[in-house]
Amino acid sequence: MDNASGKAEGELRHEVKREVNNNADALPEDRHQTAQSVRDQAGPDTITMRQYNALQLPPLRSYSSVDIRCLRLRCKASQAAFAAYLNICTSTIQKWEQGQKRPSGTAVKLLNMIERKGLDALG
Repeated sequence: MDNASGKAEGELRHEVKREVNNNADALPEDRHQTAQSVRDQAGPDTITMRQYNALQLPPLRSYSSVDIRCLRLRCKASQAAFAAYLNICTSTIQKWEQGQKRPSGTAVKLLNMIERKGLDALG
């Protein structure tokens, strides 16, 4: 790098620094506007943990291999179709039904929803 380009680069850095310092007072206002915008978009549909706890959602039941097979057959779905609704591999359904694995987390929540509302609730 030659001396002229080094000097120009240094001047550019100082100019950018001055611009940032001049606009520093605007930053809190911008942050406030951004926060307000996020709050406005969230709207009244946002649920807090306090409200979630107040809902007293029923506990999720666990599913045995027989329960899963019965649920799937009640929905008149093949293993492949049932897996597609749950967005998982067919082999996972097979393992659940053979008792090699047990559903957990989101899968249990979805199985509970299917049991209450049917496969139509998912898609």
